[in-house]
Amino acid sequence: MSQQTRLSSAVVLVKKSCRGRLVRVVSLVGILLCYAISALAQNALDIDVSGYELSLGVDCIRNSEPAKCGVTFGGWTGGDGAVAGGWTKFPGTRQGFWKATIDRQGTAAFGSTVTILSGTVKLALRKDKSFLLLSGSVTGGTVQWPSQGGTLGCGTNVALVLVAVDLLIPELGNAPATFDGCLHDLPAGTVIPPTIWGTFTMIP
Repeated sequence: MSQQTRLSSAVVLVKKSCRGRLVRVVSLVGILLCYAISALAQNALDIDVSGYELSLGVDCIRNSEPAKCGVTFGGWTGGDGAVAGGWTKFPGTRQGFWKATIDRQGTAAFGSTVTILSGTVKLALRKDKSFLLLSGSVTGGTVQWPSQGGTLGCGTNVALVLVAVDLLIPELGNAPATFDGCLHDLPAGTVIPPTIWGTFTMIP
């Protein structure tokens, strides 16, 4: 066999070997990525958060009825969940940030309930030295205020917030999630800015 032929055969073998290794590496990375996302979800099923109501939204029409669109909340991880006194100040646990924007119908008042029609949620959760970004669509929910001077489990005059979310995580089948929280915004003008706290629960 000539030197040129031997060289060509060696090149072919090297190329095949590299292709084989590349396929194995890509497959391994894919498996590790799916495992990491699944492990994160299982280790972070309950994410306690605190924050503020950042925007009261604007008047709009939804389903041919008056509504408020673009009501915005945001904050950080940390707190004790949907219990009286569960809010914690910034920076909380330093493990992430969140933002939610919703459209709602109804009047914010003692003894009333508003309906959450739709919205979006974004979570940035610390993963080693970077952040894992999750986003989702709000599929519905309610905000219920107690009678003035009363409580629904979140503290005196504090509203109970119940929200359903679909988190856009393809590897987890767009995992459903919920937010059980508390909103302290009444009496109007006495809580500035209004505070919100609670727990995002990812459902595996």
